[in-house]
Amino acid sequence: MSHILVNVAWPYANGPRHIGHVAGFGVPSDVYARYERMKGNDVLMVSGTDEHGTPILVEADKEGVSAQELANRYNRVIAKDLCDLGLSYDLFTRTTTGNHEKVVQELFKQCLENGYIYKGTQKVAISPSTGRTLPDRYIEGTCPICGADGARGDQCDACGNELDPDELLNPVSKINGETPRFEETEHFFLDLPALAEANLAWLKTREGWRTNVINFSIGLFKGKAGVSGCFTYGIHRRTFAISNFLYMFNSRLVNQQSHTFLRFVGDNFFGRQSLVTDR
Repeated sequence: MSHILVNVAWPYANGPRHIGHVAGFGVPSDVYARYERMKGNDVLMVSGTDEHGTPILVEADKEGVSAQELANRYNRVIAKDLCDLGLSYDLFTRTTTGNHEKVVQELFKQCLENGYIYKGTQKVAISPSTGRTLPDRYIEGTCPICGADGARGDQCDACGNELDPDELLNPVSKINGETPRFEETEHFFLDLPALAEANLAWLKTREGWRTNVINFSIGLFKGKAGVSGCFTYGIHRRTFAISNFLYMFNSRLVNQQSHTFLRFVGDNFFGRQSLVTDR
């Protein structure tokens, strides 16, 4: 008998999910979890609503409610929809729990103290009307490589090349059509090359993984990953006496790990097939 942890993608709590989301992250993971249970393995399938970031703020402004009110409502809507569909989550939680905040802060602190996180600057897109940072996918323009219109700030679907938002020609915000301004701002970065040796050695031991997955994973350790942003709704770095707000790039994975551990201790981990939402 094996212990199987199924970490399902976390849907944004900025609106109800549609059939494409269910087909993309809901059904495949549920089929796999049920298959492993039928084999007699102990399975824990974990997910929840992602309740931080620009999509939440944008939708909250549109509806005239606070970000927390919006997240609370759509957490309930999404959890009920997934439950009604019969998906067999053992834990369906959210990124706004106190446990999640505590674990994210502790992880950040340990990485910082051990030298795996460092300060740096990066050019980011800012909304002139709100002063908020704009995610890459919220910016569109003309691809500087192939000239196609409608290229996003992270990729051009026409030619397949990855892009940075400031590389786009005539960039505009998808939210309101305004031209973003680009500013150098301070961020924290996870030093992926410093973690490369151990992780690459581990990746070489993987059997049964698709080649493209292996290559993608190896490619992650050739750069750096930003772990901070300028949000007014998120996880505060109060333990580090820094005034900005923290939005961990791996917050969903952290939440899965922290809640999984607590449920392991509290409920002997396995034997449940009910959807649970932590408040």
